[in-house]
Amino acid sequence: MSISRYKPSLAEEAATTSEDKSFDVFQAKRDPNNLAIAFLCPVLNKGDLCIGMIVFQAPKKSSTYLKKHLFPREKEFFKSGQSATNLTVKELNVGLAICCKLSVTEHQKSASKKGAKFYMASMVESSEGIESSLKKMSKTANDYSMLTLMSNGIGVSEKH
Repeated sequence: MSISRYKPSLAEEAATTSEDKSFDVFQAKRDPNNLAIAFLCPVLNKGDLCIGMIVFQAPKKSSTYLKKHLFPREKEFFKSGQSATNLTVKELNVGLAICCKLSVTEHQKSASKKGAKFYMASMVESSEGIESSLKKMSKTANDYSMLTLMSNGIGVSEKH
């Protein structure tokens, strides 16, 4: 989930890139163990502040997935990103999603068309919204024959 918590008002000072040297610990852990590690954080992309998922995947160089579909409140702080939506872990094609992608059916359809057999959504959802998100994940699994995983943040966050 998010390495810096979900606080849009603090995103600019917490923004980083996948080349940040403080992430070397993730690089060191992934290589000998053949792991894929992913987490959310505010990301600088060509001077724009975006919501991103930094992915460390042995033996590849780290990559960044950027959130394309923003909530209205997020648009006050972030720019929409454009990046690939799937990653491959040991020949398993994984579709990535950040928050509101669950409500954007074109996103699940695109991940499926790109061969995803697994759909992973990372989000910050209130306890009231969990049931709705679980139903959407179940529908995604049924509609596109993909295994689904939802990772939800806990603790203090700012509403969007």
